[in-house]
Amino acid sequence: MAKKAKQKKKSQARGKDRGSTSQLFNFAEDSYLERTSRPIYATDQNVRYLNSESGGFFVPDISVGFKVEQGQRIGRILDALSGEVKEDVASRWNGYLFTIRAHPIVYPGSLMARVIEIA
Repeated sequence: MAKKAKQKKKSQARGKDRGSTSQLFNFAEDSYLERTSRPIYATDQNVRYLNSESGGFFVPDISVGFKVEQGQRIGRILDALSGEVKEDVASRWNGYLFTIRAHPIVYPGSLMARVIEIA
């Protein structure tokens, strides 16, 4: 009997710790995924690719789903040995960050992110 009571207590405690979906997935308040249910479709006409100009260690500033503006920094490429910033990776379009590089090591020309461009 005591064992069942402990299990029930643990289950209730876990339920209290659960937050909203936005907390679970760590979406920001201004994230596309949090704000709207209107679908945006990725097509050959609206997906834009951001490639690196230099090699190094990529450190992202934002996550997938964020609305980005032209010129907004989405990450930096650092020199792997000195830690100096070699390149600021910025969006060249207004849209939503569709994908972002997960592997930190980059070479010149590496795909950094994809942006779904919006008008």
